[in-house]
Amino acid sequence: MKHIFKAASLLLLTVFIYSLSSCKKEEDQGLPPKISFKTGANYISSDATVARDSSLTVGINASKSEGNDILTKLTITVSYDGRADSTIYTESVDASMASAYSKDFPVKTRNQAGTEKYTFSVVSKDGIVNSAKFTLTVK
Repeated sequence: MKHIFKAASLLLLTVFIYSLSSCKKEEDQGLPPKISFKTGANYISSDATVARDSSLTVGINASKSEGNDILTKLTITVSYDGRADSTIYTESVDASMASAYSKDFPVKTRNQAGTEKYTFSVVSKDGIVNSAKFTLTVK
């Protein structure tokens, strides 16, 4: 009887320890949020050559990569002809869209030839940034 009690006690202890270890909070792996351009006939989603004064549409889809690491901010920058980036749009992500975010943006090219590099960046609650970019060559 002692032997059965010891075996049962050991089994219960093992199950208890396993259940405690499996209840640990998962730690984030530091994965960046996901971001991609919408594609299709109505969207610019990659490098392209366009005319001066073109009116274009860029759409993005972004989502969190990990449990509680929600999206907090979107920033759009542009660099003209290789110069420094300038922020042209920034938005705090609404809590109702913090897990997944989708939006379209109008883009109007300049009335001069050159390059326009657009960068769309999303930031997670942990401060991790991911970006998607394309360059327009304006003729």
